[in-house]
Amino acid sequence: MIKEVEDYIDADERLQIISGEENQVLRGITDDADREMDLIREQIRRLEKQKQQIRDKYKDDYQSAVNYFKEEKRKASIPIWKAKHIIELLTIKTDVVPISPNGVYYRTDNQNHLVLFFETLYSSNHIRIYATIVGNERPKNCYQLEIIGDTKFSTEWFTYGTNTHIEPHRKVSIRQVIRVADNPEDLKQHFREKLQNLSANSKDVHKLQELIDESKELEQEWKMVREAYKLSEFDPILAYRCPRCERTAYLENNCSVSIEKDPVCRYCKNQLLDVRDVVE
Repeated sequence: MIKEVEDYIDADERLQIISGEENQVLRGITDDADREMDLIREQIRRLEKQKQQIRDKYKDDYQSAVNYFKEEKRKASIPIWKAKHIIELLTIKTDVVPISPNGVYYRTDNQNHLVLFFETLYSSNHIRIYATIVGNERPKNCYQLEIIGDTKFSTEWFTYGTNTHIEPHRKVSIRQVIRVADNPEDLKQHFREKLQNLSANSKDVHKLQELIDESKELEQEWKMVREAYKLSEFDPILAYRCPRCERTAYLENNCSVSIEKDPVCRYCKNQLLDVRDVVE
């Protein structure tokens, strides 16, 4: 056998031995690494569990603190809400002005649709509610039965779904389209069945009755407040008030930039009294 063949055989055997030793050494290193990694993973699992327990604990503590201070602030705010409510009632001086059917219309780009039907549903000095039928710009369902009205206390009921205007450029707190139809007679029939005299068992009547009851309660409260307080008694917490009509009052830190720049009563246009100067 020539030397080169003997060298080849010896080298091949040596390589097999080396490969066997390599696999054994590398497997041992890998096994050692896996054992250590398993220990670390177990530690990580324990730490993750501990972390979640801590998070849950402080989450509960945090939410408890939030709820506690929320309730404390609510209780502490009761006198503030009461004072604001009294001031709001003291600035109400006038009764609700009736709405005339001649001043109600539906405005489109081309024309103003006048009222075809107008009837009073409820009327008092503190709330007035009317039912109207007026045309609109739709090709179908071109007539609408609508509730309009106003309250002395600006309690908003429905204020969407209509382009009906009330002159002279009057904003009201009650506006809601109840039903639309192609024929105004169908709407009149619906009015007689569902709204007239506020006696029908319908959701709209129930909502209106709730609004009327709320307005009655506020009217009684308004009378008691006016007998018990004067707006000037709240000067220490006011920034401005109108000394003429007393329908405008602004609390401290509750004035817009425009009011600070031009303190004028929005009702009688009289210059507002800067109460801060008076008190100081």
